[in-house]
Amino acid sequence: MPDWLKETQVEFTPNKKEAFLIKNQKGLLFLLRKFQKKEETAGNPLRTIHPTVRLLTVFFLIILISLTRQVIVLWLIGLYLGGLLLLLDPVSLRLVCKKAGLLLVMPLMIYLPTLLFNQGSHLFLLRLPLLSITLANYTETTSVYELLVTLKRLHLPNVILLQLDITIKYIYLFGHLLLEMLQAVEARAVGGKIKLAVGSNLIGLIYLKAIAYGKQLDRAMTARCFTGEYYGVRQPLRKKDQLFVLAHSMLFIGLLWIGRI
Repeated sequence: MPDWLKETQVEFTPNKKEAFLIKNQKGLLFLLRKFQKKEETAGNPLRTIHPTVRLLTVFFLIILISLTRQVIVLWLIGLYLGGLLLLLDPVSLRLVCKKAGLLLVMPLMIYLPTLLFNQGSHLFLLRLPLLSITLANYTETTSVYELLVTLKRLHLPNVILLQLDITIKYIYLFGHLLLEMLQAVEARAVGGKIKLAVGSNLIGLIYLKAIAYGKQLDRAMTARCFTGEYYGVRQPLRKKDQLFVLAHSMLFIGLLWIGRI
């Protein structure tokens, strides 16, 4: 009987050179979940607002945060975002805060050295958390499908929509494919030492799969007479959507007026 069958520890521990992708399976799963369709929850009223209204609100809010130079305006926007977070259910609130924290890591790492040499702007540090919360809140309350439908309503060219649609779906597809390959390598390596350049071999296999899937997708689109044109879905504004637009219009006008004082 081989010695490795007598061991109680069956966990696969690859060497450092070949273990990067395998050790980051949890991170890969975390990214794949972001491309899954979000289910509506009763504790998250923001998801019931019209998708186009949500996107335009976020767009104008980002522009206002980026251009204002008044601390009082940023403070009021912070109160507004805090009020929106209070409307979320505990699960969504936790996800938004976690995502906002991740969005803050890279900008802070890049900008903090500038502050240490007294060449940066402290106003920029006030903008960063507001922007990260705004983006995190929008991505958490909007699915990929809703985003594509909204962009179609805003008359984005069909070519760009097609590229976005295929890219997002293929990221999710090849992410699952990569995860299955990593699990297969891990299962076959238990009890033995497999000399396999995990990174380069898996990337090559995914590249070959991408070519094959691309040809299959082209044939499927041709068989279904797809001409590359996306058709928008009509969704009229409801009363609560109109109230949402009215309230935010008054808010933005008030913030712009305060910013001029």
